[in-house]
Amino acid sequence: MAAWAPSFSVLLISRAMVGLCLGAFWATALAVAGRLTTPEKAHKATATVFAGVTAAMILGVPFGTFTAGLFSWRGAFISTGIVSAAAFLMQLIALPSLPAGKAMKLSGIADYLKLQTARKSKALIFLIFGAHFATYTYLAPLLQQAGISSDTVTWILVGYGIAGFASNFVASAFISRRLTATFTTVLVLLMVALATLPQMTSWPVGITLMVLVWGLAWGAMPLCMNIWNQRASTGHEEASSAMFTFTIQVAIAAGSAAGGKLVDTLGLPAGYHIAATCVLVSAFILLAYRPQNKAAKLEIR
Repeated sequence: MAAWAPSFSVLLISRAMVGLCLGAFWATALAVAGRLTTPEKAHKATATVFAGVTAAMILGVPFGTFTAGLFSWRGAFISTGIVSAAAFLMQLIALPSLPAGKAMKLSGIADYLKLQTARKSKALIFLIFGAHFATYTYLAPLLQQAGISSDTVTWILVGYGIAGFASNFVASAFISRRLTATFTTVLVLLMVALATLPQMTSWPVGITLMVLVWGLAWGAMPLCMNIWNQRASTGHEEASSAMFTFTIQVAIAAGSAAGGKLVDTLGLPAGYHIAATCVLVSAFILLAYRPQNKAAKLEIR
């Protein structure tokens, strides 16, 4: 639809359709990943899903730029459609059929949100995703303020993605035994990166290192949040998964809008500092969390 869009309005509609598909993907992929293997390997299955997403983020932009330069922007959309069709066929061939669970009712979500731990969990997720997407959009302009060329910025962002790809697997090796410690570590790394990046525009090497630290932190972050959210929601897995996806989507939209407003009114450094403060608050929420049942206490440590 986007490849043959006759107007910008039609292109926006196709973009909205992609957004709907992404929401459905996150709602199902995270919940299904753990069911494709044994319970003790569920965290590794989830890590593999996030690794695929990270790899797509690393390769997607260069692939789109290459095909657009070779064929035009319409050709880039056609190429993406072909890749999507290939992914659909691989899903049909390689993945087993799984029985459907119980249909989620709104009353189940309402009951889940009555739990204090549920509200704390979603507040933490909202703050982290909101902080990330309020600032990541302006990372390239910040690097250019440091005197880094556009070509070099591209390679730095590739390094950011590679760092995230690696940290996703490194975190999966520790997360089953030390979830809270792993989660806290990546939160501290993210907070340090966001707080110090605006101060390093006169030091290209330093700002590049902080971008890589950001990549390390963010690569492990979604995995930590998802596993922590699952373990903190014993007995409410379906509602927790649905609200996890919903909270992320709202946080992305709100964070992007707030980031633009902050940059326009207070400037780029202030936006990063406020985002770092949000991450700090989320760390306090994480460390202050106390499970309400013994099973969760044993799992979250």
